[in-house]
Amino acid sequence: MGLSLIAMETLGDFATVNYFAVNTLTTAVYNTWLELGSLATAPKISSLMLLVLVILISLESSSRRKQKIYQRSGATHTELRFTLNGWKKWAVFTFLWGLLFFAFMLPIGILVYYAVGYFKESLNIKLWLFTLNSFWLASIVASLALVVAILVNFYQRLSPGILAKMSIRLSSLGYAVPGTVVAIGVLIPFTSLDLWINRQLIEYGFSRVGLLFSGSIFILVFGYLMRFSAIAVGSIDSSLAQVSPTLDLARSFIRAKYITNNSTG
Repeated sequence: MGLSLIAMETLGDFATVNYFAVNTLTTAVYNTWLELGSLATAPKISSLMLLVLVILISLESSSRRKQKIYQRSGATHTELRFTLNGWKKWAVFTFLWGLLFFAFMLPIGILVYYAVGYFKESLNIKLWLFTLNSFWLASIVASLALVVAILVNFYQRLSPGILAKMSIRLSSLGYAVPGTVVAIGVLIPFTSLDLWINRQLIEYGFSRVGLLFSGSIFILVFGYLMRFSAIAVGSIDSSLAQVSPTLDLARSFIRAKYITNNSTG
């Protein structure tokens, strides 16, 4: 699942490719919509990204179809397949630590340098308010994404079938789509729903409630949930794949025995 998440993140990224002036499908969506003003063409390009996403998810799922590695109690030691010696050991050592340095340590060091250098500018109430809002928003979305991931994965495990697989695939589609496309896809239907609700209230003599869905935090949480549910779904799916199906059979046996005892008693 890790490779598919990397592919989806790269496919839907905009800031990096735009900074280095690399033309991708994401930049094509932004340029078509914002610069050319063609709102009808942007979704068509996005549909190509969705097609690539479906192919990536299908390939990832097919590669793990015959992989049956379950957790085993008592397996506390794993033997090494081979031991590196000489220049091979130092080459691998240099590569891994170099990768860690350039991918994590160096960016963190630069961020810490700027944070210390501009620390005085950050001492304002607005920054702490923005931080608190971001924390609560992230907590809400993470909790809901976890609930969605548990529901769809347990549904697939307990009732395997086409509908269960489709729920897994649909919950992961939003991750590769650019954030702006997700925002438009969420904003249009909920705005139409709000307008319809207000028209119905006015028709029956009530006052308008305003933008109940599209003008509140609801639509923001819903958009983020569509965008990042794939991470939670993939993590739960990988963990459940390591659980032996004998546990499900034992649960079914105990349930059937309990029902039989109650019916005979």
